[in-house]
Amino acid sequence: MAAPSRSISLYRNLLKELKHVYKDKTESPAQSFVKDQFRNFQVTTEKVCRGRNEVYHTGETYLCLLQNLRKYEELHAQYHSQERSIESSAHLVGLELPKTYNPDSNPSNK
Repeated sequence: MAAPSRSISLYRNLLKELKHVYKDKTESPAQSFVKDQFRNFQVTTEKVCRGRNEVYHTGETYLCLLQNLRKYEELHAQYHSQERSIESSAHLVGLELPKTYNPDSNPSNK
């Protein structure tokens, strides 16, 4: 893989993000897969005929995906968790609804 410190950091971040995904399991199949892949590629990348940074790039790509999925779920839960009335939705974006017509309050009927 790449430099050892970058690899260790990537490894830890991937496992941390996978813990967010699989909250109730001690070790998920995805975590086992990541551990196995890092063990397979810890010697050299040339051993399996891959580019020098290809494995590291793939790991960074998965880490980016997992982090962004977690952030999306947080935003989705924050903004779409409750049903809002039309009035509260209008106030949320800075608008006001027109007043509703009430025939009893019309002064010309009296």
